[in-house]
Amino acid sequence: MRKIFYCIIVFFSLVVSAESQTCGSTDIGFTKTVTVSSEVQWHERAAAVDHNPQTWWQSTSASGDAAYLYVDLLQSYNVCRVLINWGNNGKAANYTIDISTDSTNWTQIKPISGNAANSNDNIITVNNTGRYLRINMTLRYYNWASYEIYDLEIYNSLAGNTPPTTNITSPTTNTQLQDGSNLTISANAADVDGSITKVEFYNGSTKLSEDPTAPYSYEWPNLLAGTYTLTSKAYDNDNASTTSSAISITVNGSSFWSLGGNASTGSSFIGTTNIQPLVFRINSQDKMTILETGLVRIGSSISPAATDQQAKLAVAGTIYAKKLRITQSGWADYVFEKNYKLMSLQQLELFISKNKRLPGIPSAFAVQNKGIDVGETQTLLLAKIEELTLYILKQNKRLEHLEGIIKELGKK
Repeated sequence: MRKIFYCIIVFFSLVVSAESQTCGSTDIGFTKTVTVSSEVQWHERAAAVDHNPQTWWQSTSASGDAAYLYVDLLQSYNVCRVLINWGNNGKAANYTIDISTDSTNWTQIKPISGNAANSNDNIITVNNTGRYLRINMTLRYYNWASYEIYDLEIYNSLAGNTPPTTNITSPTTNTQLQDGSNLTISANAADVDGSITKVEFYNGSTKLSEDPTAPYSYEWPNLLAGTYTLTSKAYDNDNASTTSSAISITVNGSSFWSLGGNASTGSSFIGTTNIQPLVFRINSQDKMTILETGLVRIGSSISPAATDQQAKLAVAGTIYAKKLRITQSGWADYVFEKNYKLMSLQQLELFISKNKRLPGIPSAFAVQNKGIDVGETQTLLLAKIEELTLYILKQNKRLEHLEGIIKELGKK
């Protein structure tokens, strides 16, 4: 019975609001922060503003006739109506409705007593502005019972308020996406006579998220195949709201890719039909990307230098392989040509002393900043091995010559 009567009261209050057009239909106190003089375990302060008729706030019996409960509305509102749903035995015989801008200095806006208080459900019309609204109880209806409030609702005036405006700026209607894509939904919102408090994002009637600060957006990850209807809903500082026009988008499934394998590709393929890259993801994170240039990028957004147009593979990590075969021209056999000029050992010693590296070999600084060409480096190292071989051969000839001289001197 309490539920039915409570619903009738709420419905009546909304009808009155619709007819007078002076009060909004949204409870601005719903789930807001509540402060109380005392409370009983299992019947705590938050139950007074949760719209659940099965839960309630209850003061301790030790609080006597003096008790209070107030709600922080988070910003200043022009309050036009308050609805209090009292417990059967927990009514107040005398109480006041007070309002404040700082929760310290209170202004009494409506005293309730006598027959006016003798009701389980009171709808009180007021017209005052503030951030905090308090029910200040000074006398219990039954002196043996504690105060009980099953629900406290607060409504603000919309008289003279211009609702906000909003629309989705991205994506545009009829956008086509592939399943697994991430989608950023962006919206703008404005209020000519106040400020925007938040923008909500919806797919049909399902709320996706909300953003309290501009620029208003929501990152929707890993979309599944289907058709989606997107809207944004903006709220102003008087709690008036406006819903945008709907944007329809389509997310296509991977209809050309069979997990069991494709016997014949025919005109079907895995890929894109424009210059957009082909991205492979695991857990919604990019793991491999094939760019329009043919470059395969593995591991991250690492890319070769813009001047290296021939590069086709970029890996952010270590490569393991049993074999690596590199084909290229310009091997180092030129060192053994008769016209190759081999640096003397004295010249080589001076070069090493001055440059701290072998001739023709890049410095550590150059390698650290520019990297190396593996094939080119192998050619350089082979050239140094061949030069070393020539030095050894020369030294061997010199040793043989000296040994011959020693033998001749030994005969004399």
